[in-house]
Amino acid sequence: MILLTSKTLVVKNILKTTKATLFTDLVVGDKILISVPLKNPGHGRGLYATYLTIKNLNNNCSTRLSFSQLSNILKCFEIEEINA
Repeated sequence: MILLTSKTLVVKNILKTTKATLFTDLVVGDKILISVPLKNPGHGRGLYATYLTIKNLNNNCSTRLSFSQLSNILKCFEIEEINA
């Protein structure tokens, strides 16, 4: 299986608090990684969401969210890519 992974992302600022798992404990300076397996999200009739794994590299905690859920949560943070 192929795993697509983001560059390391660092939290630069918290714009709004959230109660979302993993994100509620993020602090400025925390590093996160987002990954998604390259596979069919479902089969049969209907539409299936693709889930991403978000991992906090500072405390090794992770959670899974859909693209829609993650995009709404990321609006609460200022995040920057770093080359690490």
